[in-house]
Amino acid sequence: MKWLKDPLLQFLLLGALIFAVYSWQQPAPIKQIRVPAELDAAAREQFINEAVLIREARKLGLDQNDSIINRQLQQKMRSLLEAVAQMQINDRDLADWITRHPERYSQSPRVDVVHRLFRRSQHPNAEKAAKAALAADVHQPNNTETDIEQLFNISQGDLRKRYGESFADAVFAAAGPHWQGPVSSGLGSHIFQVIEQHAAVPADFEKIKQRALTDWRAEQETAAFIAGLAELRKAYELIIND
Repeated sequence: MKWLKDPLLQFLLLGALIFAVYSWQQPAPIKQIRVPAELDAAAREQFINEAVLIREARKLGLDQNDSIINRQLQQKMRSLLEAVAQMQINDRDLADWITRHPERYSQSPRVDVVHRLFRRSQHPNAEKAAKAALAADVHQPNNTETDIEQLFNISQGDLRKRYGESFADAVFAAAGPHWQGPVSSGLGSHIFQVIEQHAAVPADFEKIKQRALTDWRAEQETAAFIAGLAELRKAYELIIND
């Protein structure tokens, strides 16, 4: 028991005892929760319970490395950065902005087209059959193995959805009203004739004003976020782990 006679150890033990007695005698520090006065009794209880649980969870570090909390914090920071965006624009400038984005608001060019489809499921060589029909100037269906369809006032985007990009692009690039092809799609091989082409129709400002204003504001917020984030990143040193 000689170690008990060590002066340094005796000093440390005495200090620990004094600290323990002091901590036992002193009340725990008061933790304040500011409760809004306008809350009724039920809402006040809920507010207090939520505040207590959140604070105690943070004391235990439960908010660390939590993906849901991290996403919420990111969203709040994004909202703060977006808040500096310009949110007002006059009609003249908005009309100019609409003009610079015709793909969003103008009615796109459209066509009236008739096409004959030779399905792969029905023709051993659909492309060969389509070429033969085109060469023989035989464009009307003569049996149940061939599909013919007329499409009126259809856009390039809608035609792509129906028969794929290659066929839609060929139709809208076609020159002249004669039969053309064949063009392959996921269904088979097509020959087609463009009956009429319809030019793009400019947007009616009053009809699309509110939608355009919403889009313009979203663009401003995105630009503000990108600029703000770039500025914040300047304060950080990046270390790439091997």
